[in-house]
Amino acid sequence: MEPKLWSPNVCIVNSKSTKVHDSPKPNILLMIFPNGTIWLNYRIRSEAPDWLEWSPVSTVRSDYNLPDFRMTNITYGSITEAYTAGMWHRLSVSIHFERLYGFYILQMYLPTYISVFISWIDFWMDTKALPARITLSVSSLMALTFQFGNIVKSLPKASYVKAIDIWMFSCVGFIFFSLIELAIVAYNDKMHDQRLREARCSVGNLNSNGVGHPNLESRRSFVELSARRAKGSELGASIDRVASMLFPTMFALFNLVYWSYYLTTSMNPVYT
Repeated sequence: MEPKLWSPNVCIVNSKSTKVHDSPKPNILLMIFPNGTIWLNYRIRSEAPDWLEWSPVSTVRSDYNLPDFRMTNITYGSITEAYTAGMWHRLSVSIHFERLYGFYILQMYLPTYISVFISWIDFWMDTKALPARITLSVSSLMALTFQFGNIVKSLPKASYVKAIDIWMFSCVGFIFFSLIELAIVAYNDKMHDQRLREARCSVGNLNSNGVGHPNLESRRSFVELSARRAKGSELGASIDRVASMLFPTMFALFNLVYWSYYLTTSMNPVYT
C-alpha cells in the first residue's frame, strides 16, 4: 500500500547515498488515523561526504589531522526536542578544529616581511643615489604585488575582508609610503640644486660687473655655496633618519595590534 500513497520529495542535503533499512523487511511505519491523517515513517541510513572512511565500530583517534586544520576536541551529548508529533531525542556530536599556521607563515607572511624590510634599505642609502633607491622600492612593491596575486589564487573567493587582505594591503601601504618619503627627499634635493644654480649665476653676474674684490667675492661665494649644499644634504639625511626610526616603529605597532587581535579572537568550531 505504501508505494501507492503520495509522499513529498524528501532530500537530504549533501548526502552521497541514502538507503532504507531492511532487516529483514524495509523499516517503514505507516499509520492511518480515523480523521484521514497518514503517518509515514522511514528508517534510513544516509552517507555524507567526509575526509575519512569510518567503519561501523571505529573509534575516533585524537591524532587525525587535516592539511590545514588540527582536530582539538570532540564533544557529544543528547538533545531532546519538541515536535508536533511528540518529544524526540537525538545525539549531537561537535568536532572542533584548529587552523594550522605553518603554511601561511612560510608561504605568505615571511615573504611579505622580507619585501617590507628591503624597502627600508633606502633610508640608509645616500640621498643622491636616486636611481638605486627607486629601483629598490619599486622592486619591493612589485614583488609584494606578485605575492599577493599568488595568495589570492590559492584562497577561496569571498566577499568579506579576510585577515590576509588586511595584512597585504597594510604591507603595500608601508612600501608605498616609503616611496612617498623617497619622492620628498628627491624633490628637496632637486629644489636645493636649483637654488644652488641660481646662486652661482648671481655670483657670476656680480663678478663680471666688477663689483668688489674678485678674490674676496669668489671666496665668499664658495663658502656660501658650500654651506647651502651641506644644509640641503643635511635636510635630506634628516628626513631619512626620521623615516628609518618611524617606519619600523609603526610596523612593529601594526604587528602588535594585528597578531594580538587575530590570535586572541575566540575560534568557533569549523564543523559541527
